[in-house]
Amino acid sequence: MTPDTPAWTQAQLYQHLQMAINVEFFTIPLYLTAAASIKPGARAGLTVQVSGEDQQGKPQQQTFPVYDAIFSVAVEEMYHLMWICNVARSVGMTIDIPAPDMATLPPQLALPARVAARYQGVASLADVIDLLVAIETPDPAYQYPADPTEPITSFPGPVAPQASYDSIGDLYHALAYGLNQLFPTLHQTAYDSYQKLMISGSYPNVPTVTDLASAMNSIAAIVEQGEGTGVDGYIPSAYEPSEGSYDAENQFTHYERFVAIQQNIVDLESSLYPTPASGDPMNAAQQSLTTNYSLLLQAIEQSYLTPGDTLDTTGMGSIGTAIDALWAAGLLPMWTYAPPPQKIPLELHVCQGLNSCAGHGAGGSGTMPGDGDCATINHTCQGSNGCRGQGGCGYPGQTVKGGTANVYTPGQNACKGLGGCASPISVWQVFNGGAVQGDYVWCEARSLFEARMTAQDMAFGTPSAAPSADRQQKSTSTGSAPLLDNASCPS
Repeated sequence: MTPDTPAWTQAQLYQHLQMAINVEFFTIPLYLTAAASIKPGARAGLTVQVSGEDQQGKPQQQTFPVYDAIFSVAVEEMYHLMWICNVARSVGMTIDIPAPDMATLPPQLALPARVAARYQGVASLADVIDLLVAIETPDPAYQYPADPTEPITSFPGPVAPQASYDSIGDLYHALAYGLNQLFPTLHQTAYDSYQKLMISGSYPNVPTVTDLASAMNSIAAIVEQGEGTGVDGYIPSAYEPSEGSYDAENQFTHYERFVAIQQNIVDLESSLYPTPASGDPMNAAQQSLTTNYSLLLQAIEQSYLTPGDTLDTTGMGSIGTAIDALWAAGLLPMWTYAPPPQKIPLELHVCQGLNSCAGHGAGGSGTMPGDGDCATINHTCQGSNGCRGQGGCGYPGQTVKGGTANVYTPGQNACKGLGGCASPISVWQVFNGGAVQGDYVWCEARSLFEARMTAQDMAFGTPSAAPSADRQQKSTSTGSAPLLDNASCPS
């Protein structure tokens, strides 16, 4: 950090990561709606020529169906959302994807007044093409490095937190400074297991985020695919998908694709549905859109609560069908979030390896009793458990009402409010007293679990040897060494 570079706080970094998440998600409904406004019969034959220059300055030009050029951008925006969520998760931030108000432009972007004043919400391609171009327009005052190994400080652009930015690239330029300062302090290796891949291998040069370099690489990929380095319009090869996993339009930036469409919009209008005056919340296609849109938001957020590299995109496949049906019916698609009913876990237990049945671990894990992941219930302190069997940690709880509070039975308490804290059981947690003082709490919880299964003549499995990332993350170190291997419990 140079003397004239302002110091970022964790709160500012998290705020900017949330700003980026909000902007990336806003574009997805906007772009999908615009693409679907092209009448189905015209989607194959309605084409546009896109131009750019490759990294050697050689002109590149190709013709694509307009529908494909826009729809492919929407798909890439899903990758951008995942990549910035990966960055946020890598520094300990909880992923929150609030449903945007599609009638209001993102306040994080200071878009041109002539465009912003006309925006009324999602609409036909002809009505929003100027906005699509404005969102993806690069700031001509600087270029984002095409090579992520180049230091961001060698390129001009915002370095301090701002309330809004002239371009998405400006937002990410400032965010890069915050990450550069705070990543080493905030990142923990436990966060690495939460990194997601939408289609494994599609972007081999944009790995999951496990260090500062890969964090910078992810945000460089987002900017290069959207705006490009300046206005050359051709994506650096490092940020192209692997061969066979993409169409040729993905070699060109979002900006250049949208500019080409904007320049030809008059010739395209006869192939577009006009923007309807209103929608109908009771229409069957609209209800399908609302349901699947809501499921998608919930699925993405839930994915980042569970270790594993799969990004759950439940609902995504049905959204396009619903939008097409609404345009054909002369109805405006309404992007309404209606939270689905919460899915209650099949069993509430405090930790890894304590599930009583197959499929009762966190996220439906577990092939049999005792080998599921943790935890299906989370609470923070002694007595805060909402049901029996939810007491964790090394502080004594009660087993029955009126009983002694000096009983160490993690995961075994008989009633609400009688448990020791907390859930899930940290790898650092040892008992603070009694005959088991200094012993690992998880080991005792597992021993009690095995005794219960044996008494009921039930077979049980072995949990994974490595403690889950959830347990490593909830550090309550009392000076003890962490339990790094679940098989290392004393016999």
